[in-house]
Amino acid sequence: MSINLGITDLEAVLAVRRHASFRAAAQELFITQPSVSSRIQHAEAVLGVVLFQRTTRKVVPTEQGERLCDYAERVLYDLKVLAATFKDESQLRTGKVIVGATPTLAATLAAEVIGEFGRKFTNIEVTLIDDFFGRSLDRLLTGEADFAITPSLGIGPRLALEEIGQEEVVIVAGSGHRLVQHERCELRDTVSEAMVLVSSQTALSELIGRAYASQALLMPPAVVTQHSMSAVSLAKHTGRFTFLPKGVLQLLDPNGLGVSHIAPQALYRPVCLATARERALQPAAKALMEHFRNHVKVANRLPNR
Repeated sequence: MSINLGITDLEAVLAVRRHASFRAAAQELFITQPSVSSRIQHAEAVLGVVLFQRTTRKVVPTEQGERLCDYAERVLYDLKVLAATFKDESQLRTGKVIVGATPTLAATLAAEVIGEFGRKFTNIEVTLIDDFFGRSLDRLLTGEADFAITPSLGIGPRLALEEIGQEEVVIVAGSGHRLVQHERCELRDTVSEAMVLVSSQTALSELIGRAYASQALLMPPAVVTQHSMSAVSLAKHTGRFTFLPKGVLQLLDPNGLGVSHIAPQALYRPVCLATARERALQPAAKALMEHFRNHVKVANRLPNR
């Protein structure tokens, strides 16, 4: 059932009860006395009850009028609190953001940006959920995350993808491995070597597979692990090599490790912001996304090719 009773009607009812006078209520609301009378009459007509007993000296609420006033006070108070909260959110004084990210981007780029953002907006709560890129995108569709930072290579029509930069992927192995004896190494030089590969569920694995396929090369035999940090450790201790996003190198102890860039053309993975097309972003999420864009641009750590 639709009830055509507005906030201004409730404000008029409360003002009349406070002052026991239509004239005093009109002065408080900065409207004319006939306007107050009209609002009270409208409320009575909509509700089908008499809200006030009118005498020559004062206006007294009926039992139904008292009940409506008690309800109106609660409603208007809650509405004012909600409006104040929305105002704070719009001005970034408060808010919540949930960010999805792949593990390597969560540990590097996302951690850096969220740290910067938190120092500037201390009352905005940010939650970072790290998972494989496919799961990160699923979280956008289910509403579990506001946006995701991901090296996605392809997404469905329900998601929007914005590439904000690129990150180089390098070869990492124990410092004595032949593939890291020189600054650059071609993919064809790796096919005779044993490899450690991150799970096929990751965007990095898909990117590496495409790189070999583009040169009509067979991928080397591989030990498969779930995470890049495990891949590095396995490569170091088993005499194999692996591929690693360059940004992750800052998290590693360089002792005993060697790095080589892929030649003749370096291999890059895209770094993207992903959002769900059908869902609007709140101010805090928009602000954090802008921090990601600015960080990549200013740091120049993820250069364009």
